[in-house]
Amino acid sequence: MSFGSGKKYSDLNEKYIRLVTQDGEIFEGECIYNDEEYNEVTIGEKEASLMIDDCCFFVSQIQYAREIPQKNNYIWSGRTEHRMKLNPAPFEKIESGAKTIEMRLWDEKRRRIKPGDVIRFSLTDDPDEVIRVLVKALHVYASFDDLYASLPLEKLGYRESETDTASPRDMRAYYTAEDEKENGVVGIEIELSEEI
Repeated sequence: MSFGSGKKYSDLNEKYIRLVTQDGEIFEGECIYNDEEYNEVTIGEKEASLMIDDCCFFVSQIQYAREIPQKNNYIWSGRTEHRMKLNPAPFEKIESGAKTIEMRLWDEKRRRIKPGDVIRFSLTDDPDEVIRVLVKALHVYASFDDLYASLPLEKLGYRESETDTASPRDMRAYYTAEDEKENGVVGIEIELSEEI
């Protein structure tokens, strides 16, 4: 487990941070820690405690935390953040706003997602490259055939010149027919937002 981009506790003293727990709960506030004991220890190397306002967390409870600018006009309490990886092409399309529906299996991990949650997409070959998006809606189908027939192909990330050749078979690069039949599929409608 890493703490942000590898920052040490000492680097975060009296800084405003966002912390996501292993259960997906999000907390923001001033970071307080025992700098005498953990001054040179990066989170993840040993059990350590981190205090955000009145909440105390052990490293085993923390999924990640990072320094952020303080935002007094936006409350994160109650939002859940999910983590997913993306290849460069879909990552760039989501980052540019050209792709607003991400297709996945409707498996156990995706069934935890709800409208209003946040998804943190990271590049498969560069985990430090990250996009955060808001979940607007979930479109659940029995198969990618049904999904492709129901949703606008442009929102799935296809350019206008590609819509004639777009096919549910494109998803076979990621999922087997057996996985699709067992789980069903979902189109996760998302939007970029300055609030996150």
